[in-house]
Amino acid sequence: MWDKETKFEELTESLKQGKSKIAKLSDDDLEVVTNIYKYCNYSNLLHADKETPSALSELLTHIDKFVQILNKTHEK
Repeated sequence: MWDKETKFEELTESLKQGKSKIAKLSDDDLEVVTNIYKYCNYSNLLHADKETPSALSELLTHIDKFVQILNKTHEK
């Protein structure tokens, strides 16, 4: 009872949408995302809110940058 044609159409539609979103990102955007990834994986963010105020500020800055890039992918 598996409708492979419908499933394939869903797959290709997802690929089309993903491709158009990725096309909106610049190399600089991808570099920012890479840096955020490194920051999150190599920093001790377990208690950023209880450590130095700059740790929380730095985390919030990275979040803001990520949201700006994410918003680009949703623009029409």
